[in-house]
Amino acid sequence: MATVTKRHTVDEYFEVEFASEERHEYIDGEIIQLVGGSYSHNHIQMNLYRRLLRDFDEPNFRVCGESTRIKVGDPVSYLFPDAALAAGRGELEDRRRDTLLDPLAVFEILSPSTERYNRGRKAELYRSINSLQYYVMISQEEIAVECFSRRPDGQWLQKRFIGLDASVPFESLNWSLSLAELYRYVELSTE
Repeated sequence: MATVTKRHTVDEYFEVEFASEERHEYIDGEIIQLVGGSYSHNHIQMNLYRRLLRDFDEPNFRVCGESTRIKVGDPVSYLFPDAALAAGRGELEDRRRDTLLDPLAVFEILSPSTERYNRGRKAELYRSINSLQYYVMISQEEIAVECFSRRPDGQWLQKRFIGLDASVPFESLNWSLSLAELYRYVELSTE
């Protein structure tokens, strides 16, 4: 006998989200509670923020942190990345002005408990966003980054970058992310 999971409306999701101290994602009627990050996760995230804020501190871009929600249109979903980058001020949904509609780049830091979700369902949803040019998955178990970049024909190209000498190119942004900076002072997680 199959179990039936209650499907929630978007309004029910926001009731849960705004009443709770924890963050939740919403995917096509399903509410998913997010777990906290490890020490390694947080350190990688701070290094990433530092670099994004240093290089994109200008009116042409907006750096978004983990409290910025991203809306996906089909199926209607609300996701929390570890970081995101938007053009200009970014287009926001009216509900509470904390939901980004048009990210250029999304960054997720992988952990054993979230890796499958971030590589699968969540990656598919992010790549359906028309404005998205880069989906970046950062390991906290090894010095490695995977980057999906959208080609001009709309197809996604996946590349893996390994080691402290590597840099991830973001050609349309005329920018690159050094793994040495990203993993600076990070003790890799062994969860």
